[in-house]
Amino acid sequence: MTKKNSDETESKRFEVVPISILHHDPANLRTHSTRNLEAIKASLARFGQQDPLIVGKGNIVLAGNARLDAMRDMGLEEVSILRTDLEGADAVAFAIAHNRTAELASWDTEELAAILEGLSSDFDIDAELGFSEGELDYLLGRQDGWDDYELPEPNPDGEASASESIRITFDDVSLRRPIMVAIEQLAEENGWGVKIQ
Repeated sequence: MTKKNSDETESKRFEVVPISILHHDPANLRTHSTRNLEAIKASLARFGQQDPLIVGKGNIVLAGNARLDAMRDMGLEEVSILRTDLEGADAVAFAIAHNRTAELASWDTEELAAILEGLSSDFDIDAELGFSEGELDYLLGRQDGWDDYELPEPNPDGEASASESIRITFDDVSLRRPIMVAIEQLAEENGWGVKIQ
C-alpha cells in the first residue's frame, strides 16, 4: 500500500462544471433501480447537492454515477465536483471501494426507527429518505397482517418438499436484511427448520 503525499492530496480540487462535460465511468458496475434513482432525485430536490461527484481524468465520474443520472433527469446544468488525479487501476479500485464500503455498514435499527418516526411529520420518508412504509413499519415493530397469517403445518417427515423450498431474489438489496431478519424471527418462534444460504 502506498501513502499519498501532501502534493498529491493538494492536487484534488473542488469545481462547479457544466453537467454536459461529465461522462459515466465505463468500469462502474453498480446498477440502480427506478426506486433508487427516484429517491436520489427527491433527496436532491429537498436538500440540494450536498456532496460533490468525484471526477477523474477525462471528466469520468468515479463516484456518483447514479447522482449524475438523477441530476440530468432533473435538468441541472451545473454540478459540484471534486477532481482527482486517480487513474487506471487506482481509479477503478477506488470506485469499487467507494461503493462497497457503504454496503458493509449497518444501521442501529432501534435508533433509526425512532429518528425516522420523529422526522415523518416533516419529510416524505419514502421519497426523500428512501424508506418505504413497509420498511418503517418493520423497524417500528408494526407488522400488520402477521396476526391473520396462517402458518403452514410442518411436513410430518421433517423433510423439505419442493413446495417448502423457496428462493428470494432482491431487486433492492436494502430490503434483504429486514426480510431475512423477519424470516429468521418467524422460524425461531415457530420451530421451523429454516436454512438461509
